[in-house]
Amino acid sequence: MKRFILVLALLATAGTLVVGQRLSIDTTYIRSGASIGGAVLYAPSYATDQFFYFPPTGGMLLTTSNYGGWSLSGNALGGTEVLGSINGFDVHLIAGGATNTRMSLLNNTPAVLLPARTELRRGDVAGGEYSALKAPQIQTGNVTYVLPYSKPLVVGQRLVVDSINVDTVVLGYTTEEKSTDVSFDLIGTEQTTNSEVPVLVTGMSIAVEPYKTYAFEAVISLCAVTGNPKVGISFDIPDGAAMHYCHFDLTSTNGATECDLTNAQHNYQVVPCSNDPDVHDEHYLLKGFIVTFANGGTVDMYFNTENSNNAVTISRESYMQVTTN
Repeated sequence: MKRFILVLALLATAGTLVVGQRLSIDTTYIRSGASIGGAVLYAPSYATDQFFYFPPTGGMLLTTSNYGGWSLSGNALGGTEVLGSINGFDVHLIAGGATNTRMSLLNNTPAVLLPARTELRRGDVAGGEYSALKAPQIQTGNVTYVLPYSKPLVVGQRLVVDSINVDTVVLGYTTEEKSTDVSFDLIGTEQTTNSEVPVLVTGMSIAVEPYKTYAFEAVISLCAVTGNPKVGISFDIPDGAAMHYCHFDLTSTNGATECDLTNAQHNYQVVPCSNDPDVHDEHYLLKGFIVTFANGGTVDMYFNTENSNNAVTISRESYMQVTTN
């Protein structure tokens, strides 16, 4: 077994004599002359000689490492009540073994690093529950979020992204407002088709965002160029979204109504088109809602005829809109 090397000295501190005595080959006893008890230094079995270095300034020693140290109440880090390292390495806080690092203080970097799959918890006043912040399972790159420079001004404000600079995202506040996205057929001309396959209605497309609920409304003016076919109306919505609405016949005296319609095709009875562009044809009101989930995109209106021998027209009075809060 290699020897544990320790240099003993007699130190005069505030008139008190500190005495060191070697009790055995691996144990040394140190006692202040004014105290009853003392400190026992014990060296376990080392493969080679071990050297321990004290910090260069005074303080209460906790433990030491090669040319570095941990101390409280004053050390080379300056000030008092400081716990840290004076070497050039990161400092790791460990619980339950060397492989269970809980937190790292990065050397020469003003940052605290938590290992992967860990979270930062803040306990409640009662101590029974907590709130936690956690990074996503997989990120495409580093992201730094900068909190707003002030508190919210009024109740109801929400966090928004003020600016993005490479991987730094600056947050701010905005007041929750009702936003309306409206799309009209403003071309001033009608659109005609004899296709039995749905055709996109020009101007009837509205962008929608993920995870939102929209109020939906449309008025469609339809007529038959030839014959007396029905007109099919359908909608293309983002993947995973849901659409439900009712339609009301605004032309018929009985005001026929049908509800719980979806974005699939529904057929509407129409009348022959009038030569007078100011004469209203068959009008229907569609009202309901659209719910989006993970995917945003557009809501698009399509129309078609049930018989390719009979062309149908959607007129310039038609419009569509969605509204969200």
